[in-house]
Amino acid sequence: GSLTLVTFLDPVCSDDCPIIANQIAAAERALGPLAQKVQIVAIDTNPVFDRVEDVQAFTRSHGLGDLPNWHFLVGPAAQLGDVLAAYGIVVQVPTVGMIAHGEGIYFISPDGTMVAYLGDGANPELSQGYSTLIEQEIRRLLA
Repeated sequence: GSLTLVTFLDPVCSDDCPIIANQIAAAERALGPLAQKVQIVAIDTNPVFDRVEDVQAFTRSHGLGDLPNWHFLVGPAAQLGDVLAAYGIVVQVPTVGMIAHGEGIYFISPDGTMVAYLGDGANPELSQGYSTLIEQEIRRLLA
């Protein structure tokens, strides 16, 4: 019965992932009571940091713990592989540096259909207004 936002994050990322998560959180907070009709699901893309403690640390360090509808799914690559593949997310693990993976937010209707997609969430030129775009898209889809 909820609209679900799905995104893919690396719990040890210090670049794009925190920006995307914080923009989603800002949009969720701006919704007020309407936020009760939304679930936020982040899926761990880092096969090295695949423990509950890793996503809990990300959640805490980025102030997301107060969001009752924030869910950060984690597990071994073998478990998450089908989900990543279903969304066309390719994860590249470099020898040095950060994990590369697809970015964006998928909006899933209560019946499981993808009804919208927003990309470029970590684009510095958009980050100021990205939370507003997310909020507007949620409001449009829930209308």
